[in-house]
Amino acid sequence: MNSQPYSQKSIKPKSSLRMLSKWVLSFLCSLLFIWGISLVFHNSLALYQFSQILGKHIRMPGSVFTQRFEGWATSSFGDFGMPGGLQLSSLPAPHVAIWGDSHIEGLQINDKKKVANRVTQLSLKQTSHRVSGLNLASSGLSMADFCLDIPVVEQAIPGITAHYIVLTDIRDTLPDQPTARHAKFLSKPYLHIDASQDPNRDPNSPFGLRKQLKRFIANYRLEFLWKTIKKAYYAVSTIKTSSLRYTDKFKQLLAVQDQPPKQPESPSSTRIFGFGEPLPSVGLPSIEEALEPWAFILSKLKATSNRPITIIYCPKVPRIRCGLVTMQDDDDTLATAFLNLATNCGFSTITMNNLFISGYQSGKGFPRGFANSRPDSGHLNALGHLLIAQAITKNIHLNQSIHHAVHTD
Repeated sequence: MNSQPYSQKSIKPKSSLRMLSKWVLSFLCSLLFIWGISLVFHNSLALYQFSQILGKHIRMPGSVFTQRFEGWATSSFGDFGMPGGLQLSSLPAPHVAIWGDSHIEGLQINDKKKVANRVTQLSLKQTSHRVSGLNLASSGLSMADFCLDIPVVEQAIPGITAHYIVLTDIRDTLPDQPTARHAKFLSKPYLHIDASQDPNRDPNSPFGLRKQLKRFIANYRLEFLWKTIKKAYYAVSTIKTSSLRYTDKFKQLLAVQDQPPKQPESPSSTRIFGFGEPLPSVGLPSIEEALEPWAFILSKLKATSNRPITIIYCPKVPRIRCGLVTMQDDDDTLATAFLNLATNCGFSTITMNNLFISGYQSGKGFPRGFANSRPDSGHLNALGHLLIAQAITKNIHLNQSIHHAVHTD
């Protein structure tokens, strides 16, 4: 009896085509499902364009940004990329310029609740000293950026009668901060402001394929693809950097056998994603160490404008610690010293400490945090913006130098 060799049935072309079509259809359905989820629950991509007038990249006027990761809001961008959809033609002069970082930019809350829009609303209710607020805040800005941008904006936008600089972290007043993303305040070899490495001020950044790809993805709301591309890019970059670093270390190990043991890392250092050398954490200096840098940056700020400049400090209070709500600001000593020096240098100053605490104690809630984030931290919420707007409006009403500027204009 001859055994027949086992043979598989040949797959028919129609069957192969049917299977392939099922795979393609399944892929397209999955992609459509992911796109739908991304459309509702994912942040949209921010689009920028270079402004020849301001000399830096700004949010594209007329564009819209949706925020989902922290808060739930839609922001539109008006003239000069100002958040809140602010159009100069519809804003009555005179104006007050409100500066800050992402906290004041306020992409986590809707346009009408942003601090500049609130200032305009509150001012219109008054019988005198009416002004409109201009939101000139942007993510990552610090005192170094304000020193460079204020005179440029005054030339570009007529009718500015006062400036309000909102600080949400005292580190933004200090030199050599690793968190400075744009212009940098440096102490070496001497105290100075350096914007030469700021990509925000480079008209060719971003450029080429990356810029076109980002615009294409933003137009079709394919943000999940952009995040995947970025993760893949950073993963490849990290692997390359790590492999090169560890290859160099292996060569050094073969060449040098008798080196003393390496000292353990300092507890004050941190590693980023477990790769690379530790990045030292920059601690806060003493008041004595900070006085000279503060005097320098305040003198630079004073020289930017002959208009009144008010500095507003927003402490991180109240906060939850160990299950209890505390009203203590960790940076209070340093912040108080800075505000006192600023007052002596001719600036008006406002601290939001008592207003934030009284807002919480009256049952209004925390000035930071959202329903989808920790309630006491993160960016300023609608309450925080409202309290700051009320403080600005009150300061305008009481500040005689602003009254003079308003009537002069």
